[in-house]
Amino acid sequence: MKTIDGASLPQEEDLCCNSKLASCDVREIYKRVTSLVVGRRRELKLILSAIFSGKAVLLVGPPGTSKSTLLHALCRTLGMCLHYIEGNADLTASKLVGYFDPAAVLQSGYIPENFNKGILTRAMESGGILYIEDINRIPPDALNALVTVLSEGEIHIPRYGRINALNDFRIVASLSVFGIGPTKLSRAILDRFVKINLGYQSEEEEKEIVRRMTKCEISWLINLGVKIARETRKHPDLRLGASVRGAIDFVSLIVDLTQLDSLHEGYLLEIANLSFSSKIWKKASCERTEEEIVGELFRDALSNISIENSLKTTDVYEKGEISGDIWPGLDEARIKRMSRWLKLLRQNVNSHRRNLYLLSTLGDYLSQIKNVDMLKDIFRGPASPELYLLMRHTLDEQTKAVARELATHVIMNRAHNLTFFGLRTGERKRCRFDGDGLIDIDRTVENIVEKGEKYNLSMDDIIVTKRERAKRTCLLMIDASESMFPMKIGLAALAAAVLSYCYSSKDDFYGVIAFHSLPFILKPIEQDIPVDKIVEDILTLNATRGSFTNYYRAFNVAFSEVSKMPSSRMEIFLMTDGAWTVGEDPRPLIRKSDVSRINILYLERGDFQFAKELAYKGQVIKIDDWPSIVKGINQIMNTPY
Repeated sequence: MKTIDGASLPQEEDLCCNSKLASCDVREIYKRVTSLVVGRRRELKLILSAIFSGKAVLLVGPPGTSKSTLLHALCRTLGMCLHYIEGNADLTASKLVGYFDPAAVLQSGYIPENFNKGILTRAMESGGILYIEDINRIPPDALNALVTVLSEGEIHIPRYGRINALNDFRIVASLSVFGIGPTKLSRAILDRFVKINLGYQSEEEEKEIVRRMTKCEISWLINLGVKIARETRKHPDLRLGASVRGAIDFVSLIVDLTQLDSLHEGYLLEIANLSFSSKIWKKASCERTEEEIVGELFRDALSNISIENSLKTTDVYEKGEISGDIWPGLDEARIKRMSRWLKLLRQNVNSHRRNLYLLSTLGDYLSQIKNVDMLKDIFRGPASPELYLLMRHTLDEQTKAVARELATHVIMNRAHNLTFFGLRTGERKRCRFDGDGLIDIDRTVENIVEKGEKYNLSMDDIIVTKRERAKRTCLLMIDASESMFPMKIGLAALAAAVLSYCYSSKDDFYGVIAFHSLPFILKPIEQDIPVDKIVEDILTLNATRGSFTNYYRAFNVAFSEVSKMPSSRMEIFLMTDGAWTVGEDPRPLIRKSDVSRINILYLERGDFQFAKELAYKGQVIKIDDWPSIVKGINQIMNTPY
């Protein structure tokens, strides 16, 4: 067995003698590819090992981590063809495999000459690497065409025959973020790949990449671009930072469009916004613009970079300090104290939950502010729901209303931005052509041939496939007993917003009820109520001291609500900590229900076993923070009935 830097690779005699790969010197291939690519030694050894062993490879990593660069360099070195597929929702099995030409079939029948080969069959017959970019964007029915190719190296095409792949045919696919996408990859697909993770490269390697790509030799400029790109990946307001492409664009634009003796700080900032603002992905809770975040990172990076004298570093940015006119009526000492406490509270909300003195003092200070705009500035930010939930009982009505409005806004943003990924797009069904859908060529030709030559054709003879969503009914049940307050009720508000977007189709029905000793309906299932109003009503709920949790009454109301709508799928989401304290046992009632399934969004520190017993044909998802809400609901939505 040959080795490269201690890593084992298969020998040539392990390969089929008919393969082009069998004649390759593995060590020489490794040397030549490493001269074309910066770094990636470990990943290249793994890819070579997988390809020479005949395995399909799944490359997983953020955008801009040299996935396609590695493959292009490898194919160029091996002298192999690189077939490229860009994953998208419009890619069908017929586009991958091929199809019979309808006009030719009508004239001469199903003969091989009338078959138009797709890229998959062409790649199998000619050899080389088939690169599928963003494989999780391909619909499941199209992905099914890959199963036998991945496992057996062949594909059977009705009326055409069997196609065997050449021995040097390989499949390599990529995922920008593992497990997230419009299509959730099935275990049948994932089981046939070997997975290789590609993270961001080291700072020195990224500097070398920028230097090679831009032909720039100005060290401070390269350092500045790379520094900004790397800091975006750690920024708390960003879900996904910029790849090294941002630094490449930043440096190349400056080198190509300006003379260095005319540079100044303001112009550099404009180029930074131009290069990075489109490459970062904000968190749903972030209310700042991309340009504001890039400006902050640019100034921080610029202050830590040793800049040559050719740059005119005019100080055009001023940092505002807290002054006495911001909160009229408060003395300077209180202003400084409140500013410091608010900053600490925002940084770590959980550590101050039990500090009643801090919360009550802050509430007293904030209640003295009568200017609504000033209050919005104080409560605005990603932590506004937590601040509101912790402080609402210490605030006057005006301040509470402002804080609740901003908390609702943050929750709505989080739900809107995060619920798109992972949702099922419906089931594909065959039907008559009505101006929409993808034409099923084989079924259409069969339909026409069966009618005979003398039959007058019409639009009704065209068979199409299109996705149809079943009519669905969803009800969210929120445990509003005392144990849910203060913070768990914020998670319930986000769950309500997430489900409202998941069930936003005109054929869907969606309702919300809350309960403790007695249930009460927040959104009747047959009424249209704005989502922000539902979220605000949930945030307004108060803990009733001495209240108990009566699941039996709550499920009675829930089953009555979902039965009002004629739907093929009736689903209940129960958010609870599983603490049953009063009323009849709800489990016999649940087993007699007609709902499709009952899912439990379980909040920690409760009775988990009882929560599992409440789940009827559904799942139990543990919830402990904001992201787990979206992840859990998406997991349930992607699970077939």
